[in-house]
This record gives sequence, C-alpha cells and structure tokens, in this order.
Amino acid sequence: EVILDSGAADHVADAASAPGYTVEPSKGSRMNVGFIAANGERIANEGQMKLNLVGGTGAEIQSTFQACKVNRPLWSVAKICDSGYEVLFTSTAAHVRSPGSTDNICSFDKIGGLYVGNLQLRSPKSEGFSRQGK
Repeated sequence: EVILDSGAADHVADAASAPGYTVEPSKGSRMNVGFIAANGERIANEGQMKLNLVGGTGAEIQSTFQACKVNRPLWSVAKICDSGYEVLFTSTAAHVRSPGSTDNICSFDKIGGLYVGNLQLRSPKSEGFSRQGK
C-alpha cells in the first residue's frame, strides 16, 4: 500500500517495508538532512532504496525512496511529475500517466481523504525495470 502525496518533497518508505532491498547512503543521509512530519517532528533520513514496483496495469516502475521511519510509503507527486509523468486527480481517484496518454500506469483510490494505491514490490534483483518514477 502506497499513499500518493501531493505535499511530500520526496518518496519515502520505511526500510522494513522493502525486505531484501539494501539501504544505501543518499545525499540527504550523508548531510544529516531529514524530513519534517505533518506534526512538526523531525524524521532522520537513513539513506535510499531503489525499489522495483509494478502498477495495477502491470507497468514496471523503478523508483528511489528515501529510507526513514514512516507508517506507510509516500510517493511524491512532485517527484513523479519531475520524472516526466502526469498525475490526474479526481474526487474519487488519482491516476499516474505518461504525458499525453489516457492509459494509466497506476491508480490510487481516494479513501478517507488519502489517495491509496496497491503497488507490488518486486524482488530487488528483478531485471527489465525501464520506467523511472524517480
């Protein structure tokens, strides 16, 4: 389960939610730069993980998440758009698409004010992940 977050500056996930993946140092972790939670608490950046994900349509997405102690993975809309995709929000769902396409790479249902999606986490050794959802 991943939350599509229009307010997140980066993709973040707890390392425990990605078994088998290695957390490597990131620019932020080396500089001791963390994140600020919605309640104002500072969350330490523990490094990064390059995750192999599969959307509901079978689209393969490789995305780099910053490792930190969060309850659920958050996928940054800003980062998704910066990597060349479009995100369409409606009152009931959100959809990630390639620019100019009506084909969804993945979708998120609006549940209790959050856009929640189910992306499959593939093995860290999976080959062929060409799409970058940086």
